This record gives sequence, C-alpha cells and structure tokens, in this order.
Amino acid sequence: MIGLRYNVVLGVLGSIFWLLAGFMIIPLFVAVYYGESLQTFAIPLAITVVVASLFTLFFKRKDEEWNLKEGFFIVAVGWLVAAIFYSFPYMLEGVPR
Repeated sequence: MIGLRYNVVLGVLGSIFWLLAGFMIIPLFVAVYYGESLQTFAIPLAITVVVASLFTLFFKRKDEEWNLKEGFFIVAVGWLVAAIFYSFPYMLEGVPR
C-alpha cells in the first residue's frame, strides 16, 4: 500500500491556501464599499496568507504526480480547511440576524 507523500500533499495545500486568500479579498472590498468594519475580513485574510506563506515556504511543490490516495486527501482537507477559514468572519462578528 502506498502511503502519503506529505511534502507533495502539503505543498498542494499551500497553493490551495493562496487561492482561498485570493477569494477572501472580495468580501474585504465589499466591506470597504459599504463602509463596514474591515477587521471582520482582514484578520481571517491575514491568517490565511500567513498559513499559505508557511506552507509554501516549508513544503516546496514539485512537479510530481499524485496517487489516488493523495488526491482524495488533498480534496477532503481542502474542503475542510476552506470551511474553517471562511467561518472565521462569523466567529469574529457573529451571525447577522
């Protein structure tokens, strides 16, 4: 049975974190437009950028092919991490009523 190559998996997750950070900029611009608090979206964006930077710095991506197990793991962890990072604004501000 082939195990996970953690450098490959974590390197790909670093790229996914950068993608998540890029999409977090959109609500930041909307908050600026409507004059709302920037902390609600700037803090989660900063956390995501720091995590993405650390993963990119320590786990260099190589052009290696993934096996099936690594692909499933990357997708599962990617969705889980997206849900966690995108829930940070709700944890900071609360749910609107």
